[in-house]
Amino acid sequence: MHIEKKSDKCKIKRAKAIIQVKETIMQKVKDKIIPIILIAIMAVSGYKIVTYFYQAHEQKKIFTSIEKKIDNNQKGLVKAKGNNIQKKYAKLYEENSDFVGWIKIKGTKINYPVMKTTKPYDFYLMHNFKKEDSIYGTPFVGEKCSVDPMDFNTIIYGHHMKNGTMFSDLIKYKNVDFYKEHKYVQFDTIKDSGKYLVVYAFVSEVNVKKSFEYYNVAYWSGKKKINKYINEISKRSLYNTNEKITYKDKIISLSTCENTNENSRMVIVCKKIK
Repeated sequence: MHIEKKSDKCKIKRAKAIIQVKETIMQKVKDKIIPIILIAIMAVSGYKIVTYFYQAHEQKKIFTSIEKKIDNNQKGLVKAKGNNIQKKYAKLYEENSDFVGWIKIKGTKINYPVMKTTKPYDFYLMHNFKKEDSIYGTPFVGEKCSVDPMDFNTIIYGHHMKNGTMFSDLIKYKNVDFYKEHKYVQFDTIKDSGKYLVVYAFVSEVNVKKSFEYYNVAYWSGKKKINKYINEISKRSLYNTNEKITYKDKIISLSTCENTNENSRMVIVCKKIK
C-alpha cells in the first residue's frame, strides 16, 4: 500500500509538471502570437487609412484637372461623338461619353461631374471619372432616369464621405438655416444649363419593407402618380420652404447616405427655375 501511494504521488507530480510545461509553452506562444496579430491588425488598419487619404488626394487631383478642362468662355453647341454638346463641356465628353452633366452648390464642396451608364447603372458608385476603382466614386444618375431629355424627376447619387467631400454636405440641409443660405443648385447637362431651387429636404429609408421608394421612376409615370409622389415628399419634408412643385416642373433629387441607420438616405428635391 505504501508503494502504491508513492506511485500515485509521482503520477500526480508528473501530471502537474506536464500541465505546467504546457501552460508555459502556451504562454510563450501567446506572448509571440498576440504581438504578431496586433502588428498585423495595425498594418491592415494603417494600410486602409493610407489608402483612404491617398485616394482622397488622387480624387481631388482628378476632379481639379477635370474642372480645368471646362472652358466657360465657350458658348453654344458643338458636335462631339455624334451629339450636340455645350462647347464648354466638349473636352470632358470626348474623354468619357458617360459624362452627362455638372452639379454645383455654392458654399459647399459639391462641385462634380455627373455620370450615367446602364451596365450597371451604379458603376460610378465605386469608379472615378477615368473608370478606375475608387471608394469615392463619381456622382451618377439613378436607374432608368433620363437627362436627355430631362424627365419629371432625375435622381443623382453621391457618396457621404467622412472627410466632407462628394455629397456629404447634403446632410447639412437638415438645418433650415443652412437651407436658407444654400437654396440654389446649378445642374448643367451636356446640352443645357439649369438653375434649380431647393424645395424639399427629407430623410428616408431604403431596402426595407414598405419604405418610400423616392428613386423609383414608376412613381412619376403620369400626372396622377406624379401628384401622389409630390404629396408624399411634401409630407416628409423636414421644414416648410414655402415653395411648391407641380407635375409640370422638372426636378432633380440629390441623394446620399445618412447616419441614422445603414438604410437611411438624405435627399434634397430641387425644381428647375431657369
